[in-house]
Order: sequence, then structure tokens, then C-alpha cells
Amino acid sequence: MAPVAVEFSRRFSAFTQMSLQVHIATFGCQMNKLDSELVANELIGQGFELCEDSEQADVLIFNT
Repeated sequence: MAPVAVEFSRRFSAFTQMSLQVHIATFGCQMNKLDSELVANELIGQGFELCEDSEQADVLIFNT
């Protein structure tokens, strides 16, 4: 494997092993709350962690 490909592979692997913090802000009806719960469960399954504080989040999701 070429040196550039090895370096990319190493960096990508390290990034995907990190646990990113996600904050989901839900606005609107109760169906939006359900949708946010479904999204949250999918993200948790993918290795993300939910956080209550949007200031600490790596990713923000606004469900309107």
C-alpha cells in the first residue's frame, strides 16, 4: 500500500474509533419527538454518544 494510503487509513481509523458527542434539539409536535428518538437510537447504534449540553457536542441536530 502506498505511504499516503497507509497514513489516510490510520487517521480515518482513529477518527472512526472516537465517540462523537451529539446533541439533538427537537421543536414542534410529538411526532418530531418520536423522530428524534429514532434518530438518537440509530446514532447510538453507530457509536455516537448523546449529550444534553449543546456547547459540549461535536454534532448538533435540529429537528423541526
